[in-house]
Amino acid sequence: MQKIFRFIILVLFATLLVSCDLFLFPHDGRWNPLDPDNELVEVNGLALPTARDGYVGDDDKRYFGDPILISDRNGAPQYDILIQFDTTDLPEFLDLAVLELYATKTSDTDLADVYLIAEPWEENTVTWEQISSQSFWDMTVPVVPYMDVKNLDMYVSCDVTEYVIRIQETGKNFGFKLISYSGHLVFNSSREANPPRLLVWGMDIPD
Repeated sequence: MQKIFRFIILVLFATLLVSCDLFLFPHDGRWNPLDPDNELVEVNGLALPTARDGYVGDDDKRYFGDPILISDRNGAPQYDILIQFDTTDLPEFLDLAVLELYATKTSDTDLADVYLIAEPWEENTVTWEQISSQSFWDMTVPVVPYMDVKNLDMYVSCDVTEYVIRIQETGKNFGFKLISYSGHLVFNSSREANPPRLLVWGMDIPD
């Protein structure tokens, strides 16, 4: 009987904690609502650094040291872009994540689909067959964002919030893949003055 009583008390206590959201959600802008000095820190457009970036051709040539990134599925050879960012400093509570690339050249078709990579890859061994396989990108995200390149010599962007939330949920960060199915797009790589950027907004737990 004593064990049953303790179990009932434990269930009631756990239910109370969940109903109060005490350990699940911040209240009044504080991680700990009982501590007036423990306020959440606003993150406003923090640019996460590029960890690695490059492009791979259908001839299995790899370009991870070039000053440019090329996306083209209509030419010969074809190219896909791979970019990974350092997500160590992601805010705990993410509101928005935007991928930005600096465009320098475009053909008549100026759209590139952005996919979340779902498996590990290495710069010196990745192949066209690997990155073209459907297992290489996450197909569970319902809407694939795209980058519309209408202007040159400036940053163009797309919303990748759902992708970054997925990275937070799974703890797996393999980066993004860009595919231009019918056009030729050129961007600055991380070796240039205007590198790829992943900008994030949200609230973070103070150190």
